[in-house]
Amino acid sequence: MLFQLTYKGIMKGILLSLSIILAISCSPVVQPTIDSPEIPLARIEAGNKIISNQTVAIGTIANARPKISLEDEKKGTITHPDNYANRSVESALIQALQARGVAHTVASQKTIQGEIRNWRSVVHATQSGSIESEATIYVSVINARGQREFEGVFQGSRSSSFPIVSKNDIKDSLAMAMKQALEQLLNDPAFQAVLR
Repeated sequence: MLFQLTYKGIMKGILLSLSIILAISCSPVVQPTIDSPEIPLARIEAGNKIISNQTVAIGTIANARPKISLEDEKKGTITHPDNYANRSVESALIQALQARGVAHTVASQKTIQGEIRNWRSVVHATQSGSIESEATIYVSVINARGQREFEGVFQGSRSSSFPIVSKNDIKDSLAMAMKQALEQLLNDPAFQAVLR
């Protein structure tokens, strides 16, 4: 009887140890920065028109994101795209406009410029992993005289759950949040009006 209790106790201890090791190995290890994701093509809703055969210049999309605090960095739960994030956003904006027939050039009567004000993911490790991503961009359109014809702030978010969170899951979540922010911009009637 004593042997059976000891054997059962040992087996429970082994199973408990294995479950702890499995939980630790499945927990996401989040770095403060991640490679900038490729943003999917942003859509313009039916009925919204940007007149094709327009030409615009894409100016600087500045990186105005706040730094991750040391406290958050130590927690290892917040990550954001690396310092090439502005290139990802510029590329996605150019592709979305080109898909609607708006040409991109170095110099034009109208220049689109802006700032990435927020673009990050918060990863929560519970029994399964969840990701909450958010993106905020400021965009303005400047005419040839240097006057601002349009400005606005656009936000996107994405929440996802996974059994195990991977680096690609985080990048996809970030990409979808920024895609949503760009779609808000592209579907804004005032933005569309300045490109007509």
